[in-house]
Amino acid sequence: MDDQGDKEMNDVKVQKEEREWVPFTVMSEQLLSMRKVIGEKFKVQKPLLTKEEKERIFDKLLMSLLTEKEILVTYFRNGYILTSYMTVVHINPLKHIIMCTDAFYKTYVFNTTDIIEIT
Repeated sequence: MDDQGDKEMNDVKVQKEEREWVPFTVMSEQLLSMRKVIGEKFKVQKPLLTKEEKERIFDKLLMSLLTEKEILVTYFRNGYILTSYMTVVHINPLKHIIMCTDAFYKTYVFNTTDIIEIT
């Protein structure tokens, strides 16, 4: 029995270096994967706009460009509907591109079809 016990002890690998215990490393990985799954569930399809709604949005964008007035822009990006206060700085009607800046002077470039509502 003694020989058997010694053999088992030799098979057991003893950790030679001490590692620092990090309690929540596994939880952070799980949290990231959970956020990804939850984020996918909140994605929506792009809303369809009527011709009148598109014209009204373009008129408000043009008014913001001319008056340099801040507007509340609701837009669609990567499956999410987002909202932010912005000022229109450039409109390219041929390429259907709108350039805006927010209060922190971050520049946003939108396709005209991505803008859902202007308030």
